[in-house]
Amino acid sequence: MLCKPNEADYAVEMVANSDLSVLQTAMVRYSDLEELTEQQRLRDIEKEDAWCEDHYKILERMGDQGLKTTTLLQTQSNVRPVIRS
Repeated sequence: MLCKPNEADYAVEMVANSDLSVLQTAMVRYSDLEELTEQQRLRDIEKEDAWCEDHYKILERMGDQGLKTTTLLQTQSNVRPVIRS
């Protein structure tokens, strides 16, 4: 799990395959709430959008350092619910 400072409610779960050639990420919300409120749903979208923006910046910096990456599957924000943990 990767968390941003001062954002304990959200993290990004990262899972790699055995040879570390594929990395899968997913947004996770830490919450005890059973039902999702509209306000929480909007906050989830906001956090997903922020993560995606940071993800693109990281990929760009990696490219600037000569590291090649390929996106195999990309899901837009709000297509899948944020994982609740």
